Amino acid sequence: MSQIPPYRPAPGQPASAAAMNGLFTGVASATAAINADNVRSQGVDIAQLDAVTTDDNGRVTRFVGKYQDTSSNAVNDSTTTTVAEWNLGVGAEYDIGNVARIYTSFRATDITIGTAQYGGSAVADKTFDQQISAGAGWVFWLEWDVTSSARANYVPVPGQDDFGNHLANITDLGGSPVPHMRTALTAATMLVPHVYGSVDKTGPNGVILNPIDGQFSNPIRRSRSYHYQRTGTNGRIYGIRLRARGVCSIGVDPAGTGQGIFYVRDTQLWFGGGSLWNDYSFNNEQITIDNIEFSMLVQVPQ
Repeated sequence: MSQIPPYRPAPGQPASAAAMNGLFTGVASATAAINADNVRSQGVDIAQLDAVTTDDNGRVTRFVGKYQDTSSNAVNDSTTTTVAEWNLGVGAEYDIGNVARIYTSFRATDITIGTAQYGGSAVADKTFDQQISAGAGWVFWLEWDVTSSARANYVPVPGQDDFGNHLANITDLGGSPVPHMRTALTAATMLVPHVYGSVDKTGPNGVILNPIDGQFSNPIRRSRSYHYQRTGTNGRIYGIRLRARGVCSIGVDPAGTGQGIFYVRDTQLWFGGGSLWNDYSFNNEQITIDNIEFSMLVQVPQ
């Protein structure tokens, strides 16, 4: 299935049958077959299809469906959380060579930032200390179960990492492993920055210029598309879920491999002396997510 080039009529051209037919000559000239690399430019997309769930129906499209979770879901620091899960029941057909395209979106509506553990006599001082080492924020990623309808074997989608321990020498001040994700494996990752307040340090106590707790006046929206062509054996996709963890900073593997990492900062990572922010760790933090939506299209290469 190839893309029709977007030919447009010239201004002032008469609306004759010949002129209209000429706008669709690209049907005969499109060339490439669908694969994992050109699936967006050469394929039929979600926007062209009715998202009423269908399965095993059609020569090209094997599955199309949509799921929405409108409830509010709180993500707390120090934990990996399942924000939403799409139960596909008997599963979506996903055979060798099929291309699966998953579209995910959500919005962040509220944030809670803990400041009681930080130095400074005023809240503005604590906020300032926090922002010096604000880090990357909250990390969201996709997992799926392609094993059985029991959905007991979720794993990150291909090309995506989770917060398992993969590299040596990434430890906190106490010598415990720090959960992290390799930035080279973030094919289905979305980021939401953590700190939304700002401070003016002038004066004896400083002033908070923007609120750091509570509901956003304009919710923060995130979306991501993910594409993967099936290899190995024929199978089915039984479940898709959105996972989250925070609060994370971005860095480079201290063991010297040069790999970038997102690492969780829920324990004290080092002691630098001097200002208290050197000992900073994120605690008592929370972000609220809602309006989570999954759409999926599985197609047969042509």
